[in-house]
Amino acid sequence: MGCRVFLAFILGVCLLSHCQSKHLLRFLTFCQKNIPSDEEYDVEFDGDELFYVDPITYRVERRLSEFAQQWTPDPGLPHEVYVSLGTCQYNIPRCIVGEKSPPEAIAILPEEQPYVERAGIQYSARPYNSLLTVPNGEQFGNWTWPEMCPDKFFAVGFMLRVESEQYGLDDTALNGIRLICAKDEDRSFLYTIESHTGFFGDWSDPLYCPRGVLTSFQLCVEPHQGLFGDDTAANNIRFRCSSNPTLTGAGLDYGEYSLWSQDCGDGGICGIETKMEEYQYGLDDSSLNDVRFHCCAKLQQ
Repeated sequence: MGCRVFLAFILGVCLLSHCQSKHLLRFLTFCQKNIPSDEEYDVEFDGDELFYVDPITYRVERRLSEFAQQWTPDPGLPHEVYVSLGTCQYNIPRCIVGEKSPPEAIAILPEEQPYVERAGIQYSARPYNSLLTVPNGEQFGNWTWPEMCPDKFFAVGFMLRVESEQYGLDDTALNGIRLICAKDEDRSFLYTIESHTGFFGDWSDPLYCPRGVLTSFQLCVEPHQGLFGDDTAANNIRFRCSSNPTLTGAGLDYGEYSLWSQDCGDGGICGIETKMEEYQYGLDDSSLNDVRFHCCAKLQQ
């Protein structure tokens, strides 16, 4: 069964000689999921159809001949009808999601993907209050460069670059963490930051806080496996949102999670810096070994 959307714009008006009392003029838009031929745009006067606009040709078709000389449709009406019908179709999937799910569970739909821009190091001078760390990061590699969300933006979600199980070959597990930054609750324009990432694996789908920002984390790390073992170091990560949900990444499960880091408090995570082992050219790669996050206070806005 299709989902039918009905929009009405109602005006109380007087038409020429009919100004003895108020009359009701209604602009009605109808559409139905996956049935463009069922679209309608009607203008009614006191319950009678004054005219309609054909959704195929966008021609105005009059219904009440007695108003033919008294009522001249706006020349821009066909364009307004085109926009109105398009809006009607745009809202159908949101009606369906809204009917079936509470607001906090609604994900970003494919047809409304936000604009995303890579921030890189251009905002690395942004001031921050503190660093979030955990004690179980591994020993290989070096700390690389920090990347920061733009001013007034905070991390609201993340993606992971993960190499899947290699079944006897060299495993590296978690290779990169990409933070997704937004301003307030606006998810239509986003920035990403990631510091240095490894070369192996694919990026996961993003996970978002339903509301609020990322404020603390846990890191799952496999300890050093010895001279002849296969080191993977960091395997997965969890974040806690300021609205309280916990988001667990799609990494591997070698090793153990640390205790929770400190919390950002009045603010949220706004930057990232990774500890990365460079490519070992055929020897044992461990890739991402540790990570630390910057906290910014919302009071700075």
